Amino acid sequence: MTSTKHTSVTVGTVACVAIVSAFFFVSAAFAETNGAGVPSAMHTTMMKHASSTPVDTACVQTALDTRETAIGAAFDTMQSAVKAGLTTRKSSLHDAWGLSDRTARRTAIKTAWAKWSSDNKAAQTALRTSRKTIWNTFQSTVKNTCKTSVPPEEGLGQDGVGKIAL
Repeated sequence: MTSTKHTSVTVGTVACVAIVSAFFFVSAAFAETNGAGVPSAMHTTMMKHASSTPVDTACVQTALDTRETAIGAAFDTMQSAVKAGLTTRKSSLHDAWGLSDRTARRTAIKTAWAKWSSDNKAAQTALRTSRKTIWNTFQSTVKNTCKTSVPPEEGLGQDGVGKIAL
């Protein structure tokens, strides 16, 4: 007796083959390049956004260097303010725990933590304000002095995502 092997093809297999085939046909349609290895459809889109005027890259570099130096200084200022707040908190809590009166001690501890919270928020707010001002100055300089625009990839949102959580 001879046995015959049957292969079963499921609907899922057929669908998978159809999807993969469609992908290859669509890929082949876009495979036409502009000679530089860039698909011609993408090349056309990129060229629409490209500037036809030369960009003063040295001017942008100078503006960028100024921006980055200022952002670094703003973070240094914030760090110094937070460190001073922590030093004040340490001293205030130390003194509070030296009080023998329970009510006075609890009030002093509460005051120390409230002062720390206020100092920390002020440092964070100052940093945010500084960063916004620095970025606005950069964008203005690039636009008015360098006579070009800043691409969307070069924006405030890329600078530490705008938040510092402590």
